[in-house]
Amino acid sequence: MRTASLILLCSSFLLLSYRSESERKTVFGVSLAATGMNSDLSFALVSVGGGQGNSYRNIAKDDFIKMVAGAWLCPANPDHIDLFDSMQVIGGIYFDSTTFEKIPYCPALDSLWKLRYNYNPYQPNENGWAGEKYKPSAKQATYLHDNYGVYNVLNDFFIDSNCWKILRDVCNPAWIAHYKSSK
Repeated sequence: MRTASLILLCSSFLLLSYRSESERKTVFGVSLAATGMNSDLSFALVSVGGGQGNSYRNIAKDDFIKMVAGAWLCPANPDHIDLFDSMQVIGGIYFDSTTFEKIPYCPALDSLWKLRYNYNPYQPNENGWAGEKYKPSAKQATYLHDNYGVYNVLNDFFIDSNCWKILRDVCNPAWIAHYKSSK
């Protein structure tokens, strides 16, 4: 009887472990933290759910765009869907007929630094939207937390639906005016 109970207990534990693991999914994420990949942003495939903490695999900006566009297979887009199109974010792969190159682009990604800085640290004549020199104001930080789940723009990622939401929002003039006025 004791052995049967132990086997049942172990079987239940294994089933729950398998179930938790199967509930995990991989999504796209972008962070305002600089990486060593020649970018002032961080891009990642983020494994979420299953009762465990998130795990991140950093990727390069161009790889991120190619995966989001469905040009490259990845766990966050296994069906090769053009997520730029389906999530209503401007971006994708541009084919240059002169050079015959496929060029990844996403204008929203080029504006994300403005959330963190009040001027471009690489081109000081360009203004950002942040209330402080190197970070959002306290009011802006609260807004990013409440609307996108980002506690700290120096560490956290905009992930899954919040990733698409911020990429749409930073291209919306009314949203930009609201964020800037929250200083």
